[in-house]
Amino acid sequence: MTIKIKFFGVLAGIASTNEPSFEIPAETNSDAIKEHFESIFTGFKNQQYQLALNQQLLNANSKVGDGDEIAFLPPFAGG
Repeated sequence: MTIKIKFFGVLAGIASTNEPSFEIPAETNSDAIKEHFESIFTGFKNQQYQLALNQQLLNANSKVGDGDEIAFLPPFAGG
């Protein structure tokens, strides 16, 4: 299964990758993806961030399917 991953803000700097998609094991969920990328980019563990699935902020663990997009979003402020 392939999902598209986007990193924003300080998280993009930590990840420093131009790879827009990653191969993830089938039948996965947002919590597993978060744990997976925290193991690859250990600097994520020291950051506050939220996940979005297909441009919708997640408040709970969600199933992720083939072709979905996950965004790692740092805290943001408006003005």
